[in-house]
Amino acid sequence: MPRWTKPIALLALSLLARPTFFSSLNGANCLIECQARFSCNHSSTLSCSTQQDSHNQRCEISCKGQGGGAGAWGAIAYSAKEKVYGFTYGKGDKATADKQAMGLCVDHGGSKCFVAASFSDTCGAVAASGDLVTWGKDANRYNAEQRALGECKRLGGKSCEVKSSLCSR
Repeated sequence: MPRWTKPIALLALSLLARPTFFSSLNGANCLIECQARFSCNHSSTLSCSTQQDSHNQRCEISCKGQGGGAGAWGAIAYSAKEKVYGFTYGKGDKATADKQAMGLCVDHGGSKCFVAASFSDTCGAVAASGDLVTWGKDANRYNAEQRALGECKRLGGKSCEVKSSLCSR
């Protein structure tokens, strides 16, 4: 019998005896799997490191829920010039959310960043068409995106698209 068969058999038995161990890792597995799907867009103006940071933030939102619960603030800062954004969620107050979103926007290369949306215990989205930037808020992310897109089109945007969306809670 090869030497590796005994450890494999023991591992299989331990998995059968303790199935709850792996069920407790579902959140961790989600995060690991999400982060593993990252691939750098080399035609982007953002560095691979910056792209990965943004991707990891989105993974945390998807895998750990939508942030910090009651009273949680989120913000999206956007720079139309470079078409980059920074976002935060789950912050204790508006000023902190705004400041961190602005910092991330600048870190991503934005030279004309501004806080496009701040929101508490809800979802927010930013849409843009060229220099036109609009926002929307709603209890659910999809509706916030639709509100942002609708406002963009209402104001004359020709190629409106959602640039960022998230929920503060």
